[in-house]
Amino acid sequence: MGIANGRISGSADNEPLDSLLGKLKLLKNGKPTNAAVVLFAKDTGQFPQIELRMACFKGIDKNIFIDNKSETGNLFHLLDAGVAFCLRNLKLGGEIIGLQREEKLEIPIEALREALINALCHRQYERTNGSVSLAIYEDKLEIVNK
Repeated sequence: MGIANGRISGSADNEPLDSLLGKLKLLKNGKPTNAAVVLFAKDTGQFPQIELRMACFKGIDKNIFIDNKSETGNLFHLLDAGVAFCLRNLKLGGEIIGLQREEKLEIPIEALREALINALCHRQYERTNGSVSLAIYEDKLEIVNK
Protein backbone atom coordinates (compact mmCIF):
# COMPACT_ATOMS: atom_id res chain seq x y z
CA MET A 1 0.00 0.00 0.00
CA GLY A 2 2.87 2.35 0.79
CA ILE A 3 4.45 1.73 -2.59
CA ALA A 4 1.13 2.06 -4.45
CA ASN A 5 0.48 5.42 -2.75
CA GLY A 6 4.00 6.72 -3.41
CA ARG A 7 4.93 6.90 0.28
CA ILE A 8 7.83 4.48 0.05
CA SER A 9 10.15 3.57 -2.77
CA GLY A 10 9.29 0.72 -5.13
CA SER A 11 12.61 -0.88 -4.18
CA ALA A 12 11.10 -1.67 -0.77
CA ASP A 13 9.25 -4.53 -2.46
CA ASN A 14 12.55 -6.41 -2.80
CA GLU A 15 13.90 -5.53 0.64
CA PRO A 16 13.95 -8.14 3.42
CA LEU A 17 11.05 -7.81 5.88
CA ASP A 18 13.28 -7.35 8.93
CA SER A 19 15.08 -4.49 7.17
CA LEU A 20 11.79 -2.75 6.36
CA LEU A 21 10.44 -3.21 9.88
CA GLY A 22 13.73 -1.90 11.28
CA LYS A 23 13.49 1.26 9.17
CA LEU A 24 9.96 1.80 10.46
CA LYS A 25 11.23 1.28 14.04
CA LEU A 26 8.94 -1.73 14.43
CA LEU A 27 11.71 -4.05 15.64
CA LYS A 28 13.59 -3.89 18.92
CA ASN A 29 16.51 -6.27 19.40
CA GLY A 30 15.27 -8.20 16.36
CA LYS A 31 11.79 -8.73 17.82
CA PRO A 32 8.55 -7.05 16.74
CA THR A 33 7.47 -4.12 18.92
CA ASN A 34 3.95 -3.78 20.29
CA ALA A 35 3.29 -1.31 17.46
CA ALA A 36 4.24 -4.00 14.93
CA VAL A 37 1.79 -6.39 16.59
CA VAL A 38 -1.02 -3.81 16.49
CA LEU A 39 -0.35 -3.13 12.82
CA PHE A 40 0.39 -6.56 11.37
CA ALA A 41 -0.22 -9.50 13.73
CA LYS A 42 -2.40 -12.30 12.39
CA ASP A 43 -3.10 -13.60 15.90
CA THR A 44 -3.90 -10.86 18.41
CA GLY A 45 -5.42 -13.21 21.00
CA GLN A 46 -2.98 -12.27 23.74
CA PHE A 47 -3.73 -8.57 23.21
CA PRO A 48 -7.38 -8.09 24.29
CA GLN A 49 -7.08 -4.31 23.87
CA ILE A 50 -6.89 -4.63 20.07
CA GLU A 51 -10.66 -4.54 19.69
CA LEU A 52 -13.31 -2.50 17.92
CA ARG A 53 -16.80 -2.53 19.43
CA MET A 54 -19.58 -1.39 17.10
CA ALA A 55 -23.30 -0.78 17.59
CA CYS A 56 -26.14 0.83 15.71
CA PHE A 57 -28.95 2.19 17.85
CA LYS A 58 -32.57 2.96 17.11
CA GLY A 59 -33.22 6.59 18.00
CA ILE A 60 -30.86 8.96 19.78
CA ASP A 61 -29.91 6.94 22.87
CA LYS A 62 -28.56 3.48 23.74
CA ASN A 63 -31.88 1.96 24.84
CA ILE A 64 -32.51 -0.13 21.69
CA PHE A 65 -29.80 -1.45 19.40
CA ILE A 66 -30.46 -2.81 15.93
CA ASP A 67 -26.95 -4.07 15.12
CA ASN A 68 -24.06 -5.00 17.39
CA LYS A 69 -20.64 -6.40 16.55
CA SER A 70 -17.22 -6.73 18.13
CA GLU A 71 -14.03 -7.43 16.19
CA THR A 72 -10.48 -8.23 17.23
CA GLY A 73 -7.48 -8.23 14.95
CA ASN A 74 -4.75 -5.98 13.67
CA LEU A 75 -5.32 -2.33 12.84
CA PHE A 76 -5.98 -2.98 9.15
CA HIS A 77 -8.58 -5.65 9.96
CA LEU A 78 -10.32 -3.36 12.47
CA LEU A 79 -10.36 -0.49 9.99
CA ASP A 80 -11.96 -2.69 7.32
CA ALA A 81 -14.49 -4.05 9.85
CA GLY A 82 -15.44 -0.54 10.98
CA VAL A 83 -15.92 0.75 7.45
CA ALA A 84 -17.99 -2.33 6.53
CA PHE A 85 -20.18 -1.79 9.62
CA CYS A 86 -20.77 1.84 8.63
CA LEU A 87 -21.60 0.89 5.04
CA ARG A 88 -24.13 -1.64 6.36
CA ASN A 89 -25.80 0.77 8.81
CA LEU A 90 -25.58 4.28 7.39
CA LYS A 91 -28.04 5.63 4.84
CA LEU A 92 -26.98 5.53 1.21
CA GLY A 93 -28.65 8.02 -1.09
CA GLY A 94 -28.43 8.32 -4.83
CA GLU A 95 -28.99 10.78 -7.62
CA ILE A 96 -29.34 10.14 -11.33
CA ILE A 97 -27.20 12.53 -13.34
CA GLY A 98 -27.64 11.95 -17.07
CA LEU A 99 -27.20 8.21 -17.57
CA GLN A 100 -25.16 7.72 -14.40
CA ARG A 101 -26.24 7.13 -10.83
CA GLU A 102 -24.16 8.85 -8.16
CA GLU A 103 -24.42 7.25 -4.73
CA LYS A 104 -23.48 9.11 -1.57
CA LEU A 105 -23.23 7.82 1.97
CA GLU A 106 -24.76 10.20 4.53
CA ILE A 107 -21.26 10.64 5.99
CA PRO A 108 -18.42 10.72 3.44
CA ILE A 109 -16.46 7.46 3.51
CA GLU A 110 -13.17 9.40 3.54
CA ALA A 111 -14.21 11.16 6.76
CA LEU A 112 -15.23 7.85 8.36
CA ARG A 113 -11.93 6.20 7.45
CA GLU A 114 -9.92 9.15 8.77
CA ALA A 115 -11.81 9.22 12.08
CA LEU A 116 -11.45 5.44 12.54
CA ILE A 117 -7.75 5.52 11.64
CA ASN A 118 -7.15 8.32 14.16
CA ALA A 119 -8.98 6.47 16.94
CA LEU A 120 -7.18 3.19 16.22
CA CYS A 121 -3.74 4.80 15.88
CA HIS A 122 -4.05 6.95 19.00
CA ARG A 123 -5.48 4.24 21.24
CA GLN A 124 -3.45 3.76 24.44
CA TYR A 125 -2.68 0.10 23.82
CA GLU A 126 -0.85 -0.34 27.13
CA ARG A 127 -4.30 -0.10 28.77
CA THR A 128 -5.82 -3.56 28.44
CA ASN A 129 -9.25 -2.72 29.84
CA GLY A 130 -10.60 -0.58 26.99
CA SER A 131 -11.28 -0.53 23.29
CA VAL A 132 -12.24 1.72 20.43
CA SER A 133 -15.99 1.92 19.99
CA LEU A 134 -18.13 3.08 17.12
CA ALA A 135 -21.77 3.98 17.76
CA ILE A 136 -24.30 4.95 15.11
CA TYR A 137 -27.42 6.80 16.26
CA GLU A 138 -30.28 8.30 14.30
CA ASP A 139 -28.74 11.77 14.62
CA LYS A 140 -24.99 11.17 14.98
CA LEU A 141 -22.03 8.83 14.78
CA GLU A 142 -19.59 8.56 17.70
CA ILE A 143 -16.12 7.06 17.69
CA VAL A 144 -14.69 6.78 21.19
CA ASN A 145 -11.19 5.78 22.14
CA LYS A 146 -11.25 4.39 25.72
